[in-house]
Amino acid sequence: MNHIKRKILLLISLILLSTIIIWIYKSASSYNRVEIANPETVDGAIQVVATTSLLECAVKDIGGQYVKVKRLVAPGNCPGHYDISPEDLRVISKSLIIFCHGYE
Repeated sequence: MNHIKRKILLLISLILLSTIIIWIYKSASSYNRVEIANPETVDGAIQVVATTSLLECAVKDIGGQYVKVKRLVAPGNCPGHYDISPEDLRVISKSLIIFCHGYE
């Protein structure tokens, strides 16, 4: 039963994530100027940050050609032991959205 609840929560999360990405892309493309941020675009795709490879894969699969995803924590590394670097701050500052999740 617990396994089924997790699958349902994952499905709901992915649907919500795809809705957010589509809304952001539509909002950014429907205006000449985006008021909330000035993100870099790469080949017309918005730049976003994912904290882990799990989120990176989900965002890439859902966002497709509309997003360019940068990952902060390398695959196999523990997110709890991650230390942010100046380069990571630069990447985050040029991104429109950050996708992260907790490991509590």
